[in-house]
Amino acid sequence: MTTSYVDALAEQRTVTFAPISDLHPHPHNPRRDLGDLTELADSIRAHGIRQDLLVVPNPDVEQGGWRIVIGHRRHAAAALAGADTVPVRVDATLDEIGQRELMLVENLQRTDLSPVEEADAYQGLLDLGLSATAIARQTGRAVATVRSRLKIRTLSEDARSKLHEGKGATLEDAAAVVRIAAKHPDLGAKLDKALGSARFGHDLEVAQREVKSRADRARLLKELEAAGVPVVDDETGTQLRDLRDAEGGWIGDDGHASCPGHAVQLWDTWSGWRALAVCLDPEGNGHARHRAVGGGSPSAQSDGEKAEERRRVLANNKASRAAAAVREEFVVRGLLDRKGLPDGWAAYAVAMSLSREVYGEHVRAGELLRLGDNWPGGDAITAATMAAGSQFAQKYLIATAIARGEDKLPVDFWRNCFDKPTAVRHLLWLRRWGYTLSDLEQAFVDEHRTAAPELGEQ
Repeated sequence: MTTSYVDALAEQRTVTFAPISDLHPHPHNPRRDLGDLTELADSIRAHGIRQDLLVVPNPDVEQGGWRIVIGHRRHAAAALAGADTVPVRVDATLDEIGQRELMLVENLQRTDLSPVEEADAYQGLLDLGLSATAIARQTGRAVATVRSRLKIRTLSEDARSKLHEGKGATLEDAAAVVRIAAKHPDLGAKLDKALGSARFGHDLEVAQREVKSRADRARLLKELEAAGVPVVDDETGTQLRDLRDAEGGWIGDDGHASCPGHAVQLWDTWSGWRALAVCLDPEGNGHARHRAVGGGSPSAQSDGEKAEERRRVLANNKASRAAAAVREEFVVRGLLDRKGLPDGWAAYAVAMSLSREVYGEHVRAGELLRLGDNWPGGDAITAATMAAGSQFAQKYLIATAIARGEDKLPVDFWRNCFDKPTAVRHLLWLRRWGYTLSDLEQAFVDEHRTAAPELGEQ
């Protein structure tokens, strides 16, 4: 029968003093480290140890002595203080499960274990045969909490170390990695490696969008299979779709839908997956491969080069949309939701004002400030901002400037930016305020850095 925490406290034994050298840390103590022991050691030197340690006979006969269940910090601090003995209470009735439960509860109540330490402790109890429900009952935690902590165990040791040490990784980040990795191991592996890094937010946004894209593709594929429509791969589809009719007229993407026994090619577009019809029997239907009309020369790019270029454009545009979402989150929560104003905001606003006005920028500014649908437009803005006070007016000015900066970063800004100086200024100012540039944004800034020389090496 498992010994509970309350039962263990009832099994008190006579307090005795044991040599520090006879006491050994429990190998399954949930805490990975004991923290700074300086103050505790000073207190022990001055006042001694006022609370005894709970120990059990050490099953390691070569070590002998006692194994500590409760009091690891006191034991280590006493050794640091130069003490020879410490007061202990021996409880030989505690089995292995009872010891682990007691250590876990003691740490949860007194020092708050890190999620990683908690997860490791729960796993140890699982290995001894306890269920998640039993662990929750014995520790006073919710079953959902126990199970969510256990999922952290699926992360790599490097990722768990970053989470444990608080090196840029949060419990929310870790949960997102675990959730994605459960169904998409390839995406999960990338996120696991990126956990705790400055660009994790970008990587997570890209992964979440890819998860949705895969789900949309799978749903479309299921619909086509149910309808009995064959699906061909990209290379075959491109060859069977880019065709001309007998008169030399180009047959559009969906022009093959009337071809007998046609198939479809799944096409990833900016607005989602589409099923484009292709002809399975071009020769039988009088179709020919695309050729230049009117004596022009064919494209210098091969089909393979065209496909590779399309993949590059598609990948960069996906990364651009993901970066835009992360930027907006940073702007709304990291800048405009703050009580104060970001450093250098006036210089930024002036720099943005030098670019041409963006149609609808005041509406966009209202969206960034989350002012709702009733925010006025036109001349009414002046009266509204004056009534709201000077700080609001300043934030509205920042939001308007940001709207201009974002306008210079369309989805294909990385290859077709019509105002590079403003775009570079905008990204560099966001970076100064704490935003981490994505790989695509960083490459753009590196390429066009000289477009905004007044910012120096910022």
